[in-house]
Amino acid sequence: MLRLTEPFAVTDDFFVALGGDSLSAVEVVTALRTTHATGCAVRDLYTARTVEALAALLDQRTAAPAPATSGIPPQATAAAHRTPSIGTAAPVWSTVLQGMWLLLELSVLSAAAWGFSTVVATWLRHDGLFRGLWWSALLSALLTVAYVPISVGATVLLKRLLIGRYRPMVAPVWSGWYTRHWIVTSAARRIPWRLLYGTPFAAVTLRALGARVGTNLHVHRGVELASGGWDLLTIGNDVTLAQDAAVRLVDLDAGQVVVGPITLEDGATIDVRGGLAAHTHVGANSYLTPLSWLAPGQVIPAGERWDGIPAGPAGLAPPAPVVPGRAPLPPLLIGAVHVTGWCLSALITGLTPIVAVLGWRVVDPMAARKAAAWLATPVVTAQALLGSGVLAAGAVVIMLLALAMLVRLGPSRPTVVHHASLTGVRIWFSTGLVNVASQWLSGSMYWGPWLRLAGMRVGRGAEISTIIDVLPGTVSVGGDSFFADGIYFCAPWRHRGTVTVARTSLGPDTFLGNHCVIPAGHDWPAGLFVGVSTVAPAEQALPHSAWFGQPPMALPRRDVVAVDRRLTFEPDLIRRLTRLFWETARLTLAVVPVMLAGLWYWGVTTLATQVAPWMLWGVVVPALTGATGLTLGIGVIILKWVLLGRMRPGQHAFWSCWCGRWDFLYVAWGLLARPWLRLLEGTLYLNAFLRATGVEIGRRVVLGRGFTQVVDPDMLHFADDSTITCNLQAHSFEDRVLKLDHIRVDAGATVGDNALLFYGAHVGAHADVAPHSVVMKRDRLAAATRYVGCPTHAESVS
Repeated sequence: MLRLTEPFAVTDDFFVALGGDSLSAVEVVTALRTTHATGCAVRDLYTARTVEALAALLDQRTAAPAPATSGIPPQATAAAHRTPSIGTAAPVWSTVLQGMWLLLELSVLSAAAWGFSTVVATWLRHDGLFRGLWWSALLSALLTVAYVPISVGATVLLKRLLIGRYRPMVAPVWSGWYTRHWIVTSAARRIPWRLLYGTPFAAVTLRALGARVGTNLHVHRGVELASGGWDLLTIGNDVTLAQDAAVRLVDLDAGQVVVGPITLEDGATIDVRGGLAAHTHVGANSYLTPLSWLAPGQVIPAGERWDGIPAGPAGLAPPAPVVPGRAPLPPLLIGAVHVTGWCLSALITGLTPIVAVLGWRVVDPMAARKAAAWLATPVVTAQALLGSGVLAAGAVVIMLLALAMLVRLGPSRPTVVHHASLTGVRIWFSTGLVNVASQWLSGSMYWGPWLRLAGMRVGRGAEISTIIDVLPGTVSVGGDSFFADGIYFCAPWRHRGTVTVARTSLGPDTFLGNHCVIPAGHDWPAGLFVGVSTVAPAEQALPHSAWFGQPPMALPRRDVVAVDRRLTFEPDLIRRLTRLFWETARLTLAVVPVMLAGLWYWGVTTLATQVAPWMLWGVVVPALTGATGLTLGIGVIILKWVLLGRMRPGQHAFWSCWCGRWDFLYVAWGLLARPWLRLLEGTLYLNAFLRATGVEIGRRVVLGRGFTQVVDPDMLHFADDSTITCNLQAHSFEDRVLKLDHIRVDAGATVGDNALLFYGAHVGAHADVAPHSVVMKRDRLAAATRYVGCPTHAESVS
């Protein structure tokens, strides 16, 4: 593995003296597991870095009488299964019933879309193009707000009819109970939660669904609230659920749905991407750190800070920050401020087509009259399609510029405020608008200039992908840095009803891996390397140090790929133009749905005069709407095979044309097909779609949330009866080289929510990887064994 040509001593350091790195460390540990059945963990090799020390550690563990020291209570592994399983799996009948429900949803939504479009078309014809667009934007915002109580009421009604009250239980996926639960959660996902996050109305909605919720609850973006089990949720006063925190009242495990209670007492905080399993209890004023996971059966005592995977005691919880100035605003008032702010931001961004139309009118003074004539008598022509496409692309560019200006007006000074305050609302909307722009620009050559326009200081040569919950005006990024996808980046810290904003600077040559957390308020040194799913350690980070794990461990040496800098840092003109082409093409993606919407309107209008009203509303409109969604899905499948063909393991330099095509496909999939595919979550219909993209999926494979968009489909292999609810990273971009390899999950295995499988990982049959765990590159997990941790280790290993 190390290809040593000279003898070495048992006291030689694996990394320093023998030249080992992160990749060879995994290979050594995998070999030890296979040949000696030691249960050796990767973290062991980083702790005991010589043959002598590692042997002593493993001998000590073998001699130890304790059967389990993973931090999970002995009773916890069975907590989720204390209730006997009810029902019998019937995949065929469940799929048929799900299909019928999807048709009903499609009929209702398409009828609403047709009704809205007829009103808008009438305004545009009679009130003029500009006034009609303004009234249409206003109506859209008001209808969205009015839709919130309607969708909540419909979900509450369906829950009472199909479920009644949720109780602790276990049921097979594809059983009758699962199908009824899926219908209820499908309706719950139609609730516009993005309007409820950060507002007092999130607590109102949870109470309506059956939860017991106190006052001053803060629910941040990304917290999944539509998965059911609400009757088993108890939340006290002043509780904070930070970005992407997971409260898993209902979870998937080994082909079964597991339902159990969760309690959060007064003042509890679940920080960024922290997770709670069912049958857990979080005490008053306690704190679960970012990326940590509380296992089934665990209880955090009052006032304690818990950290790790699984979480364990780590000292006292941080006190509530002192907020100078006024008291928080009353809930109804702050709710009204949120609704008003959302309507204003929706109007500003929704009116960008008017600016695009003004530009169109300069080119063609008859533009407004032609548009009104087309709406009265739609005809499919090349000119109409081209005009709508140019208008859509122009509107996207104008919207992005408007977003940058709005973000720049947001707060940028260090402060501590109540989240229920006017400044707290400004912080909320500023970070949210950055997320909107990120959908179009993240990772592109346009993203750095946009962030600078929004107030961030970005050094030359920095490459930044998706950064979450950031205030640009508070951050400085050094040159030649590289940020991967999904980074929780210098976000305002939310704890016990407060928001703390601090300035942050990152030195040059910084690398940040997927899903890592960069706490705000620090001056991070140059050359810092933070691996995936790792919280950067502010007190320990030194220049050019590397960190990975939860809790983080120092990496003395990591696997480095040496590549010509002309392919990574210093591209020539041709490579710059190639990348610019693919990233500019992103901005034209809005053309596709606009053109399809025009074709849909033309088709419905044409057939409206030829069929009876019941046929129009009950058959024609749903059929054409379904055909539109199907076209987008099939288009993404075709795009994948045309741009990339069959993907194979290998390496691709960052500035290669292949990476440009790869990135364009990912963005197109997310913007065009993902909104429709979300309807298929929890069904075997989604499995069929993924097979068409190249994913190898066996029979009765259970997929969790997040599989409506995958990055490297040909690299994914899921065997029969496996349960996959994790994140999959079949690639990495270390050293600005995309490394690609297969990920395999064998029959009957389970990989939990928010766990991460790196490229080359292989999970054995009936193995169980706990939530939030990370399986390292090319690691091999033994069959019928439970693994936990970041990086993973067998459950009986400390």
